[in-house]
Amino acid sequence: ALADISWQAKGIDAGEGAGDLVAIAQACAQKLDCVVILSGPTDIITDGTRVVKVLNGTPLFQVHVGSGDMLSSIVAAFCAVTPDTFEAAQTACLVFAAIGQRVVQTVPDVGAGSFTVHLLDALQSTTVAQIEAVAAYE
Repeated sequence: ALADISWQAKGIDAGEGAGDLVAIAQACAQKLDCVVILSGPTDIITDGTRVVKVLNGTPLFQVHVGSGDMLSSIVAAFCAVTPDTFEAAQTACLVFAAIGQRVVQTVPDVGAGSFTVHLLDALQSTTVAQIEAVAAYE
């Protein structure tokens, strides 16, 4: 609705629609003069001009209720310490996605329930070097 695009929303699920997600995010960011994050298998972050795609993550984010809330909180924390909200948003998305990916790499058989506990632990204990080692973005 914000980008004037027809999209089926289903509660916490993204629903279905068609279109170039980068172009949709850019149009929304330009229209509202803000940074837009589309989270999913590939996170898209844009301020309407600059675009970054974060390629890290795990399918467990899709079944972990609260992942989006956690990401929003991390983005807010990063925005509080830098004046460049685009830089803050892309870094927050990369950190969160890379940590989630590290959890499933470290605990390969982790289930959806225990993923939550491991994710919370990893948010506290993961180092910058560990994030840099797996960071994938374009």
